[in-house]
Amino acid sequence: MPNGGSDGCGTCWFNSRNKGKAGRNRSASPSEPHFCIIRELPIHDAFYTYCANHQYRNPGRIEVPIGPVWIGRSDGYREVWKLAPSTEEVRLNLLSLLRQIQEQPSPEYPIGIHGDNIVIWQVGELREFRALEELRRIATFSPDAQNVNDPFKRKRHSTVSAALKAIGKIEGSIPLDFPDEPSEKPNPI
Repeated sequence: MPNGGSDGCGTCWFNSRNKGKAGRNRSASPSEPHFCIIRELPIHDAFYTYCANHQYRNPGRIEVPIGPVWIGRSDGYREVWKLAPSTEEVRLNLLSLLRQIQEQPSPEYPIGIHGDNIVIWQVGELREFRALEELRRIATFSPDAQNVNDPFKRKRHSTVSAALKAIGKIEGSIPLDFPDEPSEKPNPI
């Protein structure tokens, strides 16, 4: 990925340089800095910086931060750079998104961690007890469930696994220091 992929901050509608539109070079001034308006975060390498608020994961244009911000490398590997804030607004948004997760996954950009899994991971990291009922529902999904209209044929294996881990974190059966930071390897589907 010589340009970091098309799901980076450089093409995001929340990048102030893009003037509220998806795509690149919307700014009249190419020297204008890249800046995330919903996280109030300067973006230093916009085509190698990512989050779940990008239009490929968030077509509903939710303006509340969802999950962490990643930085990437040219080999496709991504690692957490900044964690999402832990505010009541963020938690309520995550709970709402959790309720919307269905057994049949929505078609989604194939590179990076899928939006549903980011939401699940985040409620686990926050030890959000209000998420337990929904996490238990998601944990019962068939791991082989898929959307016939998804060209990438994504299944629910990783989503069910993420829900089980989040339940363990919230209920305390997984230690607080369990190394479960959401790093990404190239093309994890």
